[in-house]
Amino acid sequence: MTKLEVIETPAGHMFCPRHEVTGVRIPMRLNDVDFAKVDRGLWRAEVTDQKTGKRYKVKGASCGFPRCMCDAVITHEFKAS
Repeated sequence: MTKLEVIETPAGHMFCPRHEVTGVRIPMRLNDVDFAKVDRGLWRAEVTDQKTGKRYKVKGASCGFPRCMCDAVITHEFKAS
């Protein structure tokens, strides 16, 4: 019998919304609960970046194509407590 190697991978889902003011994309990792809040279309959610612990308000946004809402923007970044 052989022993299987377990490879650790970073937990979470990659999410890269753009900042509403600067337009810069902010890469973050979301847990399963926060990732379930993210969708196409009109939506709003509060999410936490698992890597940094920072919290953000995000919402669905247009990517630039007519009638397409596949993007996301950060509308507010919570200050650390």
